[in-house]
Amino acid sequence: MRYRIPIILTCIVLGAHFLRSGSLFVVILCLAAPFLLLVRRAWSLWALQGLAYFSALVWASTTLDMIQMRTLLGESWTRLAIILGTVILFSIFSGLLLNAPAFKARHIAQADPTKG
Repeated sequence: MRYRIPIILTCIVLGAHFLRSGSLFVVILCLAAPFLLLVRRAWSLWALQGLAYFSALVWASTTLDMIQMRTLLGESWTRLAIILGTVILFSIFSGLLLNAPAFKARHIAQADPTKG
């Protein structure tokens, strides 16, 4: 269970980001993505890893945009960079955690071998 919590949080936070921009379809996809953990196949882990790394890219882009905006307004951006940098690192961490040998072995081993 402990390997699953970071990717679930990553999906929720990414969904909240897209909710703020009004992209409801993307929000639904982000919130539905953790249910791929119920699919005991290697491709489900690849999809979730891709989402985690995509999340890091989204947050990096958002960070740069917000730093640029704050710079233009003459405001401090250090705290913003620290917070969003932490979110970026957490997104990467959650993707890497899905690649942990212990998790992969347990996730795929619990799959039903009769289902191709």
